[in-house]
Amino acid sequence: MDSSSSAEVRQSRPPESARGAGERGPSSSEDHYDPSTYAPHRGLIDIKHFCQGKRRAAVIIDPSNPQRVRGCLRLPYGYDGLANLLNDRTTIRAEVDRSLDETGQDLFTRPFIGAPGKLNRDEALRLVEYLRSGGLLLGGMSEELKRSLVRAEFVERIDYWAESLQSDHPVFHSYFDLTAETDGGNRTSRLGLQTVGYFMGDRLIAISGVPGNERGRINSVIYALTRPGALAHQYIRGITEP
Repeated sequence: MDSSSSAEVRQSRPPESARGAGERGPSSSEDHYDPSTYAPHRGLIDIKHFCQGKRRAAVIIDPSNPQRVRGCLRLPYGYDGLANLLNDRTTIRAEVDRSLDETGQDLFTRPFIGAPGKLNRDEALRLVEYLRSGGLLLGGMSEELKRSLVRAEFVERIDYWAESLQSDHPVFHSYFDLTAETDGGNRTSRLGLQTVGYFMGDRLIAISGVPGNERGRINSVIYALTRPGALAHQYIRGITEP
């Protein structure tokens, strides 16, 4: 994910608080599992039964252990690589659904999207509406995108602002501990210099420069699914677990 070299970086804001409790799910879990696709040793949720209809993402969060998160995620065309990565390395069951209409209301059920480039005014207005509704941009904001957002009267330092994310931010611990070692074995003591968050009020709307290669991508996605206010159905293991 690309970092933004032009963003004004501020250090004074406290880190985002831990994620909150999720909504209550259905009373029985048995209706959601298909024995032909359920893998008990990994605790996977069958995407065919749990993420269907307008539901794009659902997670069961274990507050005591981030790597015990379970869930399902439906991704649009073009995200095959990310789906494979999540299926191979996490307990999130990901599937590419080519029937999803990214130009319609499906956009507003997506917990995250990749950062776009140049947008016309209508596209910029739509993106701002998505961000206000709880969406998250993974990849930050390029200068081209910032100029596009100005057309929608969404202006940096007025409507949103940027700051470096410190090592205690949840994105660095959402699945892997990126403050230890990255995939390449390099220490990540310079996390705050690499990773920039863009905020609207107290809510993170975009993030760029998460280190760790594949681990960084995974952490970014898990954070997008489990953060407070995420556009995903959230449950708490042992409390509101379906």
